[in-house]
Amino acid sequence: MADESDQEMQNPSSVADEDNTQIDQEIQNLVTRLDEHYAQLEKKKHVLENAIRSDIEALKKDHNEARKLRHGLLHGSGDITSSLESASQNIANVKQWLMNQNALESDDDEQDQGNNFSVLIVDDERSVREINRRLTGLAGTQKQLRMEFQEAKNGKEAVYLHLAGASFDLILMDYQMPIMNGIQLLRQMGVKSRIVGVTSESDQQAFFDAGLNNCIQKPLNPAKIAEFLTVSKKRKRIARKPLIPSPMADEDNTQIDQEIQNLVNRLDGRIAKSDLKRKVLENAKGSEIEALKKDRREARRLKSSLLYESAGTRQEIANVDNWLNQKTLLNGEDQDEGYIFSVLIVDDDLTARDTNRRLMMSVETQNQLTMEFQEAKNGKEAVYLHLAGASYDLILMKNHMPIMTGIQATKRLREMGVKSQIVGVSSESDNQAFIDAGLDNCIQKPLDTAKIATFLSDPNKRKGTDTSQG
Repeated sequence: MADESDQEMQNPSSVADEDNTQIDQEIQNLVTRLDEHYAQLEKKKHVLENAIRSDIEALKKDHNEARKLRHGLLHGSGDITSSLESASQNIANVKQWLMNQNALESDDDEQDQGNNFSVLIVDDERSVREINRRLTGLAGTQKQLRMEFQEAKNGKEAVYLHLAGASFDLILMDYQMPIMNGIQLLRQMGVKSRIVGVTSESDQQAFFDAGLNNCIQKPLNPAKIAEFLTVSKKRKRIARKPLIPSPMADEDNTQIDQEIQNLVNRLDGRIAKSDLKRKVLENAKGSEIEALKKDRREARRLKSSLLYESAGTRQEIANVDNWLNQKTLLNGEDQDEGYIFSVLIVDDDLTARDTNRRLMMSVETQNQLTMEFQEAKNGKEAVYLHLAGASYDLILMKNHMPIMTGIQATKRLREMGVKSQIVGVSSESDNQAFIDAGLDNCIQKPLDTAKIATFLSDPNKRKGTDTSQG
C-alpha cells in the first residue's frame, strides 16, 4: 500500500492546488485590506475637505467683518453733525466684536490667566515626553505656577493643534522627529508662543533659523526649564503697528481719534492673522488632499497588480503586505518598546484631564500595561489630531465642551473611519444622543478605576482594529 508521500508523488497537482488555494486566500485577504484602506482614505478626504473648508469660510467671514468695521471706524456715517455720536458707537461696536473674538488686547491682559501656564511638549518618544512633562511640572511648582500640558508626537500634530485653535505659553520642541518639526509653519501662522528647542546637537543654527526663541542642550532638568516659565501674554500678541495719520483734525476729537487708531491697528492685526491662518489651512488642505490621492492611487495599483498583472506572486503579496503594514504603523508609536496602549483624553477642564490621566495611570500599573497619553481641550482638537495622522486605542470623550462638543466630535471621527474605542464621560442620566453619535460605551461621572476596567477588558479593541469579523 502506497504511503502518503507516494500518493503525493503520484498526484503532484494536489500540492500545487493547496499552494494555489493558500495564495488565493492571501490575495483575497490583502484585497479586502486594500479595499478597507481605500474606503478609509475616502472618508478622511471627505471629512478633511469639510473641516478645513468650514474653517476657511469662517476665516473669510472674520476677515470681511474686520474690514467692514475698520472702514466704519475710519469713515463713519459721513454726517458731520452726528460724527462724535457715530464714532463713539463705531468704537463700541468694534470693541464688542474684538471682545467676542477673544482678541481685545487691554493693558491688564497679563492677569487674564492668573498663574496658569500652558505647555506643549513635542517629541516622538513617549518616554521623553513623560520625562519632559515631569521636569517641567517640577519647575512650574517651584515658580508656583498651575501647569497645563498637552503633547504632540511630531510637528504636524503641533501645527494641527494650533489650526484647531490651541495656543500655549511655551512649546518644548524636539528637533529630530519624523514627518516635520513644524516650527516654520507655526511662525508663518503668526504663533507668538516661546518655542524652545531641545536637542543633543552642538550645531543648533538651523534650529534657530527655523524660528526658535531658545535652545536647551539635553539632558533637561528643572533649572534649565525654569528660566522659560515666565507668565506673559506678550508672546501671544500681534505686534501693534505705528499709528496712522488721523483723519480727524478737531482738537475735541483727539481722544476718540486715538481710540480709533488703536482699534484700527488691532483690526489690522486681526486681518493679518486670519489671512495667515487661512493661507496655512489652504496649503495644508492642498498637501493633505494630494497625499491622500497619492495613497489612494497606490492602493488601486497594488490591488490591480495582485489580481491581474503579477498573478499574485509571492513577491507581490509580500510587497502589498509590507505597504499596508507601513501605513498601519505611521501613527508615531514607539515600535521598539512593545505594544503601547494609547489614550486621548478630551475635556475642557484642566482638573478633569489631570484626574482622568492619573486614574488611567493607576489602571496601567494594575494591569501591567504600557500607556501613552495625549490630551485635547475640545472636540475640534481631537478631530484635528486625527487629521494630522494620530490614532488611539481609547478616546475618553466629554460631551459638553466649547467650540466642538463630544457628540459632534464623535460623529466626525466615525465619519473619518476612526475605529478606536470611544467612551463618553458624562454627568447626565440620559446619554442616548451621545451614544447614537458613535460611542462604544458611556460612563457616569465621577470616573474611577473600577469603571475604567470595564472598557479595558477587551484587548482586541485597539486602534484601527475591526473586531466585527471575529
